[in-house]
Amino acid sequence: MAPAAHAGDPALGSLSAHLSSAQDGARRLMRASAGRRDGPRPAGRIPAPPARSKNRESGIMVAGAISEQDSVDVAVDGLLGPAPPGDVDAAENDGKVALEAVELASEAGQDYGELRDLLSAGEFQEAGGETRARLLALAGADAVSRGWVYWSEVKFIPNADMRTIDGLWRAASGGRFGYSAQKQVFAACQRRWTRFFVEVGWVDGESNKYVEWPGAFDYSLGAPAGHLPETNCLRGTQLLAALMEHPAFEGAGARSEAELQGGTLPDWM
Repeated sequence: MAPAAHAGDPALGSLSAHLSSAQDGARRLMRASAGRRDGPRPAGRIPAPPARSKNRESGIMVAGAISEQDSVDVAVDGLLGPAPPGDVDAAENDGKVALEAVELASEAGQDYGELRDLLSAGEFQEAGGETRARLLALAGADAVSRGWVYWSEVKFIPNADMRTIDGLWRAASGGRFGYSAQKQVFAACQRRWTRFFVEVGWVDGESNKYVEWPGAFDYSLGAPAGHLPETNCLRGTQLLAALMEHPAFEGAGARSEAELQGGTLPDWM
């Protein structure tokens, strides 16, 4: 039987030294393991990245909470591309080149030369008036006599003509103006009219009232995406909805929200 160890015994001192060395080794191992925690982690434990929002003037992404408006801005920028470059003259020249490439197709005998020339000259307000004149002619004699288009008449406008009108606006603005551009903004706003009107600059942000037409509209390449061409929504949003949902922008066979019974056939049909 081995004798009991007692204080001051050399064997006990040696055992204590071994235990202390083992404890130090365990601590070093734990610290090394902790240092490796910065490596790969299970997917469920990866911290979420900080929220980021967009500075609309500089285009720089900055950390911070993402507001509902910021999410719309990012979605619209993704669909329509960035704002026009600071060199407005260069943007206008690019628009003129693109305009020349747009085929002035019409299934109703319409001449879109005037609209193209106005857009090429940057006369966006006058181009809006010419656009409305073409839509009246396309909708038929009743629309011309009353001076406005019913939303139920939009379905009579041929696809080729709608694509020509829209293509000219998009070419002149780098894709930021036109009915199809407005449709993309509307989709980015989750088809909510109040958000859409704010995004395209048709209402006053504080009062939420329609801005004065035409004085308060921005007829320049610096206007918000979807700002032009204008459509009167004081009598409701059905006309604008019908224009944006025209089959010309949906592809062959797509159904339009404006497909209802009724309406008078235009003279050219």
